[in-house]
Amino acid sequence: MKTKFQAIANQATLDQLTAAQEWYEEARDLAVDMTELGDITFDQACCIIATYSIKQRWERNEELALRFAQGERGLPAMGAVNRIADNVMAFDDPYAALNGQKTNAFAHNIAGDLEAVTIDVWMLKASEVDHKKSPSRKLYIEISESVVEASLEGIDFGSGKVFLKPAQYQALVWIIIRGAAK
Repeated sequence: MKTKFQAIANQATLDQLTAAQEWYEEARDLAVDMTELGDITFDQACCIIATYSIKQRWERNEELALRFAQGERGLPAMGAVNRIADNVMAFDDPYAALNGQKTNAFAHNIAGDLEAVTIDVWMLKASEVDHKKSPSRKLYIEISESVVEASLEGIDFGSGKVFLKPAQYQALVWIIIRGAAK
């Protein structure tokens, strides 16, 4: 799997590379903005963003997270998302309210942990595994570890190598695969 990610990442343009390096900083800025809108901590904001990311485009994810921070509840979202968001606010540890490896890793990425790796449908597509169902815990870990290994070897760019944190490397693969799907 690592070689699949490397082949994808080595195709990166400068714009894609820059976007990947800045992606989680921009998401972190959203979390900070949310703390200024309502009675919500930074960690709660990171978890709320991750919660509303389930089956949503980023623009919609951002909109729902901001609306939640402003006090709206019962937002139009998939399944148990609203219940999970409410639990994020109720639990002493907001991360404990998150269901699944993807939302937990995503929340940690937004909070600044760039060693965690978020595996979503686009990363499953990049892995060439069945993206129509959630991966098993074992497969999720295997894909995450492959991203980490690929990030340690760097990206062939120009006349040298560019090294990204695992979350940034994942973001780069995501950007390339997602863009190719348009």
